[in-house]
Amino acid sequence: PWVGVAVKIMIYTVPFNMLNGMPVISILVGLSSQHMTIGVQIIGTLVDPVAVFKVACNFIKSRSQILSRRANGGSKIVR
Repeated sequence: PWVGVAVKIMIYTVPFNMLNGMPVISILVGLSSQHMTIGVQIIGTLVDPVAVFKVACNFIKSRSQILSRRANGGSKIVR
C-alpha cells in the first residue's frame, strides 16, 4: 500500500528534482475537514540542497510545538 502513496507523492516532486535537479521535499501538514491530506513542498536551489532539509526540519519542529500547545489547551490554530 505504501508504494501507491509514494508514487502519488512523487508525481509532484519529479518536475523539480528529476527534470532540473532542484532539491525538493514534501511534508505532510495535516488533514482537511474532509479528511484529505494537506502538504507543503519546500524547493531549494541547485547549489544548496542542505538548506531544504534545514527548512523542513525547522518546519516540522515548529508544527510539533504548535500542535503540542494546542493539545494542552494553549493557543488555537486558525483555519
